[in-house]
Amino acid sequence: MQASYSEVVEYLLSNISTRMADSYRDELARAKPLNPTQVEQIEKDFLTKMMELKRDEVIVIERADAEAREG
Repeated sequence: MQASYSEVVEYLLSNISTRMADSYRDELARAKPLNPTQVEQIEKDFLTKMMELKRDEVIVIERADAEAREG
């Protein structure tokens, strides 16, 4: 995640406490790279969980409009 989605990592880390963010940064630095099969499974599990939360009405997923995506 840190290589492909560094913006996502920074967004998530910027929205938690400094102490927790530092702890996560340390963990990410020590983490071994995953192979493509592992990455695919993690992404699949994540999306499955997101859809489960949406179906159970725990979260709401909305599409961003074109203006918001552009800038």
